[in-house]
Amino acid sequence: MEMNQKTKRTLIGLIILALILWAGLKNIDAVWGAFLGLLGLVSPFIIGAGIAFVLNIPMSLMERRLFTKKRLKGKRVQKLRRPLSILMAFLILLGIVALVIFLVLPELVNAVLLFAKSFPSVLASFQSWAVRILGEHSEISAFIQKLDTGGLESLNWDMLSKNLFSFFRGGAAGFLNTTLNVAASVAGGVFHTVIGLVVAVYLLFQKERLGLQTRKLLYAYLPERRVDRILEIASLTQKTFSHFVSGQCIEALILTVIYTIVLSLLQMPYALTIAVLIGLFSLIPVFGAIVACCLGAFLILTLSPVKALIFVIACFIVQHVEGNLIYPHVVGSSIGLSPLWILAAVTIGGGAFGILGIIVMIPLFSVLYTLTGQTVNHRLSQRDIAPRKLLKKEE
Repeated sequence: MEMNQKTKRTLIGLIILALILWAGLKNIDAVWGAFLGLLGLVSPFIIGAGIAFVLNIPMSLMERRLFTKKRLKGKRVQKLRRPLSILMAFLILLGIVALVIFLVLPELVNAVLLFAKSFPSVLASFQSWAVRILGEHSEISAFIQKLDTGGLESLNWDMLSKNLFSFFRGGAAGFLNTTLNVAASVAGGVFHTVIGLVVAVYLLFQKERLGLQTRKLLYAYLPERRVDRILEIASLTQKTFSHFVSGQCIEALILTVIYTIVLSLLQMPYALTIAVLIGLFSLIPVFGAIVACCLGAFLILTLSPVKALIFVIACFIVQHVEGNLIYPHVVGSSIGLSPLWILAAVTIGGGAFGILGIIVMIPLFSVLYTLTGQTVNHRLSQRDIAPRKLLKKEE
């Protein structure tokens, strides 16, 4: 009788779930709109949780190594451990942002302006090089010769002014609406970021208390074994993501040092700027450093095409060494994934969710890989499979 009651409740639950799914699929646009609206409401808290998770790594390191109980004696002074650690973590974050704003961005802007100014002479040199290497009657050199650097002189300014007047007369309202929408989006993003920073500070101050409240809530409403498993998975996820973020930061620092030394030895222009740029972009796994190398090649190209070619060759060598020796040991070992699984995670995450997917999918793959391994080993032990059956047979 008890089994029948459980079966009835299970069937009723499945029917209700099926009806909910059917109604949701039938009104998918309304459901998606409601989801996006809800996501917009909670986005400051998601941003704050992400910031708090990242800043918790240096904050915990400061508490363990710098602001220890032995160094800060007295109860009143020890209360400053957490505020000082949070302040130092925020200063590190602000230092990285300031480094990008005041060191990297000005050099990129200057490089773009210099490239635009020197483009005619660079194109003329490229045309003469193409004729000398490929021959005057080659189709490629003929196409390159057709490239015109004096296109601005041949513009019909009267027609251009009439088109601009027609645009502003007919599309001014739409342009104004677009501008207002963009301004509103930027203002909303800034507001959500500010609220997210406030939420992050609160989470960092109260992380032990919030953890206790969460565990009480789970144990009060869920079976004990299920809560134990949930907390075990949460602990594994937290450790994996923390190791991944730490590994990426160490990787970025190593690459910055390596490129600073290599580019200085090669007497490359913008050596420190390019090294910092590559280090920052390498926080994006696998592809970030490659994009930064392309930007660095563009910077050097504005001054010397030959040095730009040398820089590309140097990047190829450094990236090969980094991809095969440094990255698997620094990041791959910290999260327990082989290079093959890292590549699979980057491909799937980048294809589905872009840059954020690349960053999140690698530690997520590691968590799933570990949980799958635990489940498989547990099931094999229950089935009492002989170890010799799992090994590859010799031919």
